[in-house]
Parts: sequence; C-alpha cells; structure tokens
Amino acid sequence: AAGLIGWMWLTERRAAAAVLGQRFFEDLGFSSDGRVGCVTCHDPRRAFTDGRRVAVAAGTGTRNTPSLFLAPYVSFALWDGAADSLWSQPLMAMENPREHATTRLTVAHRVATTYANDYEAVFGPLPPLGEGARFPPSGMPGDPRWEAMSASDQTAVNRVVVNVGKAIEAYERTLAVRPTPFDRYVAGDFEAMSPDARDGLSFMLLFSCMECHNTPLFSDNRFHALRVPDDPEATRLGGDRGREGVIERLLASPFNMAGVFSDARDDALLREIERTDLNLGAFRTPTLRGVALTAPYGHAGALATLTDVVRHDGRGGLPESDPRALGIPDPRFRPFHATDDQVQKMVAFLQALTPDTD
Repeated sequence: AAGLIGWMWLTERRAAAAVLGQRFFEDLGFSSDGRVGCVTCHDPRRAFTDGRRVAVAAGTGTRNTPSLFLAPYVSFALWDGAADSLWSQPLMAMENPREHATTRLTVAHRVATTYANDYEAVFGPLPPLGEGARFPPSGMPGDPRWEAMSASDQTAVNRVVVNVGKAIEAYERTLAVRPTPFDRYVAGDFEAMSPDARDGLSFMLLFSCMECHNTPLFSDNRFHALRVPDDPEATRLGGDRGREGVIERLLASPFNMAGVFSDARDDALLREIERTDLNLGAFRTPTLRGVALTAPYGHAGALATLTDVVRHDGRGGLPESDPRALGIPDPRFRPFHATDDQVQKMVAFLQALTPDTD
C-alpha cells in the first residue's frame, strides 16, 4: 500500500509539473522585453515550429526552429546536440540574446512573484529571493551582480531555473503524436497509403535513406554532415560548425546529465560522444514524422520544400568547394540521382508520415 501511495503521489506531482510547465512555456514574462516565450517559436498551431526559415525572437537567429513533437525521444536536443537533456535546453534559450535575452536571476524572480505557490507545491521552497541585497533583480554568469553573489545563493538560483526547465520538459512529454497513414499501413490497412507513397517507401529503402532515418522515430539520433546550406549570416562568420562547435561546452556545462542538477547523475550519453573530423558541419538527423508540417527544412531552413530536400540529398549535398556549408560529407551519405518520378513518389511517402487530422 505504501508503494502504491508513493507511486500515486509521484504521478500527481508529475502531472502538476506538466501543468506548470505549460504555463512557463506560454509565459512571455520571462523574457527581457515581455514579448518572447517558448511559444513564440514553438507554436502549437504550427506543429510546434514557427514556419520561418530561421527563428525570430528577441533577435534573428541562424537556425531553423525544430518541432517539439517526439523531442523526449531525442538523445541530444537541438540541431547540434548542445543539450543532453530536454530540461537543460530551455536554460540555453533563456540567456541567449537572440532568443529570450533574459537572465537566470530574472527568471527566478518571475517564478517567485507569479508562480510561488504552484512552484513550491511541485519543487519545494523557493530561496528568499525577496532579499534584494542577496538576490539582485537580474544577472547571470559574467555579470558583476551575479559574480558578487555567494556560491550557495548562485546554486539556489540555478536550482530554480533548472526546475523551470524540468517543468517545461514535463509539459513537452505530454505532447502526443497522432497515427499516420504509414502507421495504419504497417498495422494492416494496406489502402492507408497511396500507390505513389508505397513506391516512395521502396525508393527510400533502395537509396539507403533508411540507414539514417531508421527506428520508429525515423531518425538514428546521430549527427551527420550532409552539406546543407548554412544561413547567410553564419557563412559570413565562417560557417556553422554544427556538432563540433558544442561538444566541449556541453562536457563542461553544470547543467549536463552528469552534473549536480541532474536527477539521473548519469554520464552515459556524454561518454558516447565521439571526437572526430566528421563532427564539423554535422547536424542531428531530424525525425521524418510530421515532416510535411514543418517546412522549411535543414538546420538553416535553406530547403523550402520536401522536393528540395530529396533533390539535395540525391545530389549528395553541396560540393566541398562550396563555402555555404562546412564539413566532410558523411561516408554513408551517397548520391542517388533519383528521377523526377522517383522524387515525386518519395515526397508522397514523406507526406504519409504526417499525422492524421480530424
């Protein structure tokens, strides 16, 4: 009986965390100007994307906004895998000047003034944030006000911000993905996919697309350099280094899965990180589920349509001499030069991976 009561309490706590996380997700008050929240770029009406080439929040970014559907099943979050958990990713967005452009102290004070009772019901007591001499209204590592705080007070603020991230993760884990025509097809409804889509699946297998777009997620959760065009600003600054550019920062982060703020305290994912020349310009294989809803495509939104994606992959990406992308093409990424008919049918299959709608 005690075990059952404990399980029920934990389940209720998770549900409360998810409800609170949705409020955090939709709240524009965490940002510096009160106009940006997670929902700004991850719009539920657009499959939790924004439909833009690159994200526009407090500033304009250089990366396309990925959908949050199936995000809990991704080992490393973001295009470059800069976060090894779903809860740590929002923390990066909050202090990014192009995203929320806020500080962790600002976030902690927002929680204390707006969500104190609900927060404490899930995570326990807040630190005494009303003591202004100890807890300035804003600040983050590198700011004089933050650096003047005691280490224990810094840790207390970090804990609040981490819990905001964990609540948002709890909410994101509630985002259900509906079945697709492909799912109905493999379940035995052989009319669920059109003849073109069925042929397209055959071509996807023939051209080895499924070497990377495998598993029920239609992603191998790994990173590959496919030489998709970077954002023009990134090109001007020397190119988007992708996976290579974040590994050392992730390993040193106090918010990684091996750190003191992690419930798991597990470095298994970090130990799997490979340091290789193939990390340059490499980005995570995106899931193909719901792909018809998430245009434009590629880490910089440079491919406008699914047809563009298939043709780009068929050519083997940009040539190595093209400055618009970095990296050595992954050896598994081989040109297949599909015909127009084959391209059309592969697109039909990709569209069959879009969830059914009412």
